Amino acid sequence: MKVNIDCSVAWKADLFNKLKYLAEVVEVENGLKRGGLKVKSNGAKYVNARKMFWKATIDDPEIYVKGGTLLTIAEIASYTGHDHSTVIYGAEKCEEHIDSERWFSDTYNRILEDLGRYEPKFPVVEMFP
Repeated sequence: MKVNIDCSVAWKADLFNKLKYLAEVVEVENGLKRGGLKVKSNGAKYVNARKMFWKATIDDPEIYVKGGTLLTIAEIASYTGHDHSTVIYGAEKCEEHIDSERWFSDTYNRILEDLGRYEPKFPVVEMFP
């Protein structure tokens, strides 16, 4: 029996899996409970965690490429219940914190290290051999 798998759907699903993995890493590094990125709070630890999450997703070429076919900023924003402009602004503010606050920079770098250990659930398929 031949089974057809829509690679684009599996590929997109793995992007969302990576997004979920990143969210869990950010929550742990910032001392939040599971699902903490989605909490509607203006507390500093929640705001800083969301900034780190948004910056990491936008900077990861496996998640977001401007003008590409990966996740859009709107899809990234919907994960935390925000709009795309908030994500862009938060990522920009994250950069400022990284440059000026050592603890912030150290936390963000640990998040990136963990993200580098993510392994996709679906094998990479070469589309054009």
